[in-house]
Amino acid sequence: MKRSALSLLELTIVMGLISLLLQLLLPAMTVVREAARVVQCGSHLKAIGVAANEHHEVHGRLPSGGWHFTWIGEPERGTGDNQPGGWAFNLLDYLAADETRALGLLLDGDEREAALVQRCRTAIPVFHCPSRRSAMPYPQTWNTLPLQRDGRLKEPMEWTAKSDYAACVGDGADVEFPWRWAGPLTLQQGDDPSFAWPANSGFTGVIFGRSHIRHRQIRDGLSQTLLAGEKYVDADHYTTGEDFGDNESLYNGFNNDTCRSTLSPPRRDARGGDLRNAFGSAHASFWQGVMCDGSLRRLDYSMDAQLVQQLGNRNNAMGTPATQLTRKGTQYVHAR
Repeated sequence: MKRSALSLLELTIVMGLISLLLQLLLPAMTVVREAARVVQCGSHLKAIGVAANEHHEVHGRLPSGGWHFTWIGEPERGTGDNQPGGWAFNLLDYLAADETRALGLLLDGDEREAALVQRCRTAIPVFHCPSRRSAMPYPQTWNTLPLQRDGRLKEPMEWTAKSDYAACVGDGADVEFPWRWAGPLTLQQGDDPSFAWPANSGFTGVIFGRSHIRHRQIRDGLSQTLLAGEKYVDADHYTTGEDFGDNESLYNGFNNDTCRSTLSPPRRDARGGDLRNAFGSAHASFWQGVMCDGSLRRLDYSMDAQLVQQLGNRNNAMGTPATQLTRKGTQYVHAR
């Protein structure tokens, strides 16, 4: 007589085999997913590099880094040193986000403020690394009443768009103007030629507060100078807004939420780590950056610290170690 069903023992064996196969497959699937996320992250940085070069073709310079963290972008203004908003805001027209940049344009009063708040809540996928978090608003825990044309916002911004990428200000200790400095309180004050701005000559990178950098000023070569890269974020605070380098919006002016330095070695995101001024990423063994010529690089965390620093400096003289970097696969190594 033929059996019409599996015995309990046979069923148990089959289920055990299926469970074993799943355990073997899951790690491989995790690796494949992360590899896809790395590629997507790299494509986002490439898009930022292309946008920056398109901006340079149109304006003859890279986008300015903005005024001060207390300001958000002004849609009526351009992308130069009279624009309070930061470099990310200044690139929106070149990242198919021109409608977002224009929110508030030609409006007044409460209607204008509502549009500005809407913009600040609008996440842009190209500014996010999928290995870290999704493109959506996250809590803003600092400077919740930023300045705009008509004064401070009336209602606090509690949820805003973020960026997982930062422009390179250079290889110095500072990544923003002194935070205790109040900055201009009105557009008129900021436009006044006699207004006492902090000096920005100490920033050796390509985008920083009120910057106006042209390609010809990048002495070390476009392919040897970092434009932007993944920034370090405390792994405990991807979604809380409590990392001091991730507590404001994508659209704020010059500050360490969107600007970093190569002074400190980049690190993989860790729980409880405070590297608010450094580059880094959620990837296991490397972080990614886009150079001023638009080329993408994967850079080992183990890379020599001096070489990393010099990647951030646009003024290295020819023949220094920064010019001796070569590519091995997708990563930088020091040429012997």
